[in-house]
Amino acid sequence: MGIGEDIQGALSDEILTTAVGDAWRLAEAELLDSVVRVSEEIQRLEALRVKLVGAVDHRCHVDVLGFPNVKMWLASKTLLEVGAAGRIVMLAEVCGSSRRSRTTSSAPPSRRSTLRWS
Repeated sequence: MGIGEDIQGALSDEILTTAVGDAWRLAEAELLDSVVRVSEEIQRLEALRVKLVGAVDHRCHVDVLGFPNVKMWLASKTLLEVGAAGRIVMLAEVCGSSRRSRTTSSAPPSRRSTLRWS
């Protein structure tokens, strides 16, 4: 499944309908199931965000970002704290480097962010 398909399939109509105001009509078992399904969807979207942030970190120059690094760009464009944005960038870098080491030689990415776990 490609990234475009991941984004398009982000929220099913059923989940969206529940989120918009029908939750009070659900039976308890359905409500519990809906919370689990929404949580699974959030996890899937978070994984997609890590993948996309890794691509931004690998490909986008600071002139395009308008910020000194991807961490600061992500924090400024989202509601994330700088530390949380840094952890996402770090995770993307780790995931990307493990993927690259399995598929290519030890060619480093064109540009790396300066990161801290703070």
